[in-house]
Amino acid sequence: SNIYCILTTLTTNGTFATNVVLNGRGGSLVGYHFVTNFATKSIGHGVLFNGEGIVVTNLLLSTFKTCLSVGGTNITVANVMATAGGNNTAAVTSGKNISFVDSIFNNCQREDENSPAAGIDVEPNADETVEDISFTRCVFDGNDGIGLYIQKGAGNPPLNVSIVDCLFNGNQKHGLVAAYVIGLGITNSISTSNVLSGFNIGVTNAVAKGCVGNSNGTYGMFVPGGNNVIIRNGVFNNNTIYGVYTIDVDGLGLWTTTATGNGVEDFNINNS
Repeated sequence: SNIYCILTTLTTNGTFATNVVLNGRGGSLVGYHFVTNFATKSIGHGVLFNGEGIVVTNLLLSTFKTCLSVGGTNITVANVMATAGGNNTAAVTSGKNISFVDSIFNNCQREDENSPAAGIDVEPNADETVEDISFTRCVFDGNDGIGLYIQKGAGNPPLNVSIVDCLFNGNQKHGLVAAYVIGLGITNSISTSNVLSGFNIGVTNAVAKGCVGNSNGTYGMFVPGGNNVIIRNGVFNNNTIYGVYTIDVDGLGLWTTTATGNGVEDFNINNS
């Protein structure tokens, strides 16, 4: 089926352009909502870029079904605000060496029960992989679903994910979910006031260092399985149920991590 979008790197001969720079210079691309069967809907993509050597910068994207969708190799998204998407505010479907820097992904408004409604949904297409992807000084705020959702989808497990100095705040599900990821680093990031957990990481080979998960609706840090997970210098206070909750993690390290004032228990470590 055809995909409605404003800007794309897909050429008329069916290939993708390379070495494309989209500099909005502080401008905006704004979609629209329409009403059908008494429900508000949005349509299409704002920017649908796939290829090699892609830069998207200095741009506001608003009110599309997915405001920004990227895939390919050597991609940079910097100083972008994507807001009020109807499915996700942004999506990553494949690729390697992808960087999100100094950007905001917020207020995704779920249009139906099947919408992830994430700030960013990293979800490889069938037989695809997302590898070497980083998020630096980004904000994921007020989304109807998960702030940042990293999953394997129909594809392969994401490889080598880096999250540095990011904020996850006030999302209606979890702040961060990383599921089936192989190689995850979270450094100096804060997840607070999310309806469910602050951090939810069921992964292999992960280090969470200097992270804060406070005042979330269930857990500050939730590790539902995985292998070789280290939580170092973390602070997980005043969450409704547990500060740190782990289930059947093979190789768990908790180093100089504190949790206080949590509703049921500060640490609940369950390994069979």
